[in-house]
Amino acid sequence: IMAVFPESPVTAVRAAVGMQRATVDFNRDHPGLPDIDIGVAINTGTIMLGIVGEKERIESTVISDVVNVASRLEGMNKEFGSKVTISGAVYREIHEAGFTVRLLGRIKVRGRDEAVAVYEVLDAEPEEVRREKLAAAEGLQQALELLHTGRSAEAEEAAKVLRALQQRYPRDRAVGYYRNRIKVSGSGAV
Repeated sequence: IMAVFPESPVTAVRAAVGMQRATVDFNRDHPGLPDIDIGVAINTGTIMLGIVGEKERIESTVISDVVNVASRLEGMNKEFGSKVTISGAVYREIHEAGFTVRLLGRIKVRGRDEAVAVYEVLDAEPEEVRREKLAAAEGLQQALELLHTGRSAEAEEAAKVLRALQQRYPRDRAVGYYRNRIKVSGSGAV
């Protein structure tokens, strides 16, 4: 599902948190059905909205780099074990709106020269999970800063930080994601 929120990214984040909470309620109220699990990603910027197709079949669509980035962020929800991810551009717009957010890192997006900052909105997480992710946030940020130097000595230090975090917070998939990236790459280049 793609939705456009012309008012403010705050409105989009509130909607995403509401969707996540409604999904939890639905799963709880329908125990005989397989659980529904959704990931939401939000980006902000200029888009082009238009109608495409031909006489027999037309549809509206949104075309923009903003959409490409949001799609990439949504795919990262599976990797990070997150429910709602936002870009750095959205974070700058909502950081004073009272949401609980942590940095997940910077990702490369095809077609862009610069990496995109990715944040996780924790407001829809169960309280215990939110507490654990917040407790891991400072160490995760420290590891990310070390990794982004690209030097092997710092990568080794980041690996130590991530190993300690994973032992303490084994359910935090973002920590596991970066531990695996270090193992795969064998260097600090993430």
